[in-house]
Amino acid sequence: MREASFIDEWLQEKLREGLEKGRVEGLLEGLEKGRMEGLEKGRMEGLEKGRVEGLLEGLEKGRTEGFHDGRKASSQNILLRVLNHRFGKVPFEVFSALTHLTPEQLEDLVDVALSASNSETFAEVVKHLPKERAYEGIRPRAESAGA
Repeated sequence: MREASFIDEWLQEKLREGLEKGRVEGLLEGLEKGRMEGLEKGRMEGLEKGRVEGLLEGLEKGRTEGFHDGRKASSQNILLRVLNHRFGKVPFEVFSALTHLTPEQLEDLVDVALSASNSETFAEVVKHLPKERAYEGIRPRAESAGA
C-alpha cells in the first residue's frame, strides 16, 4: 500500500510540475503573441498617422505654392498690361527677366513702369534686380536715391 501511495504522490507531483510548466510556457507564448500584436498595431497606427501628416503637409505646401504661383501670374499680367499700354510691345529680354522675379518685385515694378520715362529706363531697372531670391525691394533704393 505504501507503494501505491508513493506512486500517487509521484504522479501528483509530476502533474503539478507539468501544469506549472504548461502555465509558464502558455504565459510566455501569450506574452510574445501579445507583444507581436501590439507591435503590429503600433506600426500600423504609426504608418497611418505618418500618412495623414504627410498628406496634410503636402496639401498645405501645394496650397501655398498655388497661391504664390497665382499671385505671381496675376502680378506679371498686370505689369505686362501697363508696359504694353505705356511703351508698346515688351522686348523679349524684359519679358524673360520678369518670369524670374517674385510677386513682390513684379508688384513694385508696376510703380516703376508707371513712372519710367521710357522702356529703356524700365529695362535698366529690371536688369539690376536680384533673381529668384528673397525680395529686398526697389522702392527703398529709389527713395534713398531721391533723398
